[in-house]
Amino acid sequence: MVKSRWKPIYLLVLIILTGLEALDATMDLLGEGFSPGVLIDILMVPMVTGGILYIIYTMSDEIRRVEVDRDRMQSQMKEFRNRNRETLDRMRVAVLEQFQAWELSGAEAEVAEQLLRGVSRKEIAARLNKSERTVQNQTAAIYRKSGMVGRSDLAAFFMADILGEEDPG
Repeated sequence: MVKSRWKPIYLLVLIILTGLEALDATMDLLGEGFSPGVLIDILMVPMVTGGILYIIYTMSDEIRRVEVDRDRMQSQMKEFRNRNRETLDRMRVAVLEQFQAWELSGAEAEVAEQLLRGVSRKEIAARLNKSERTVQNQTAAIYRKSGMVGRSDLAAFFMADILGEEDPG
């Protein structure tokens, strides 16, 4: 089976191939009239069109499945947030208090929040209307002030206790 990421490329190739095959069949009919070669060209058009329709069908089916999965995930996330609203609010306050304990500036705290959300530095710069260099400098300051080595350490600082102790075996 064709991998999903290649389907649009195969689809484009098949559409081009169908157009060229139809053009070739037309030119042959006009030039030499009906022959076995022209018949093959004419038969190729519906065969390739069938391939196009199959790929479109499988792509639309995959899109529907992804949408269902996305909707299910969003519903689960909403239920989780509703069940745990008070705890999540307290955790947010605790995170912000920790930012203050590390003496992060307001701008650094904004960047730290985005880092914890998993946002790339480039996207943080765009979201906060800052240069990438500024975000890079603020990120370095966050790690220096917090004593963390990187984004993973920063996230683990807050998540490790929530998830409990690891079971070594």
